[in-house]
Amino acid sequence: MKFLSVAVFFMLLITQTSNANEQPVATVLDQTISPSDLIREDGQQIPLTRLIIPTLLQHYKADNNLSFEPTPEERQRFIVWFNKQNADHEEDTRKRKQDTLAQIKALAKENGLSKEETEKQINAFLDMSANQPPMDERMADFVLPHWKSQVYFYKNYGGGRILWQQRGTEAFDAFHNWLKSQEEKGNFKIFAQKDRDAFYDYWNRESSFLTSDEEAINEGFLQPPWSR
Repeated sequence: MKFLSVAVFFMLLITQTSNANEQPVATVLDQTISPSDLIREDGQQIPLTRLIIPTLLQHYKADNNLSFEPTPEERQRFIVWFNKQNADHEEDTRKRKQDTLAQIKALAKENGLSKEETEKQINAFLDMSANQPPMDERMADFVLPHWKSQVYFYKNYGGGRILWQQRGTEAFDAFHNWLKSQEEKGNFKIFAQKDRDAFYDYWNRESSFLTSDEEAINEGFLQPPWSR
């Protein structure tokens, strides 16, 4: 046991020394990003954007006392609009719930689960469903913070083109401008040019979902139907 403890100690020491000797890939605020920080446990690569942008956003919001959470009035307007557009969403939710229960029962039978085990799985699903907010509230919580953040960047960092996305519209050029301003301020630095190019690659691509049409931007982004 003593030999194993000593061996583990030296393995940890070697690992720490190896990490300390790594050449940094980037820095963000007071954090250093090393090559090992960009590898997940399963060996997959983590993009620099995943480590740099959330840290920058958190710091920027705190530094500027910003919150992109919707007000109760904004949330209510969205919910009213969503229910008008999706009048059958409650019935659709009920049907999906019944379909899921049927699948649970079918899988339980297929796997030879006892009645008690099957009821335990059913009750777990029903408990989870009971604690889940209605679809209109979940959509409000999903859509509005993203929309408010993107409108903020659009209005404060030069406007430009927007990008239609599944989750919601992105202030494509404006967010790019914000990132470059953060880099110019020294809030992050990427040391190798190839890594910097990869970091900004997303904003250097063309897409058929990009638009600079002022009417589309005003009606579909700055003043979407639920905000009127």
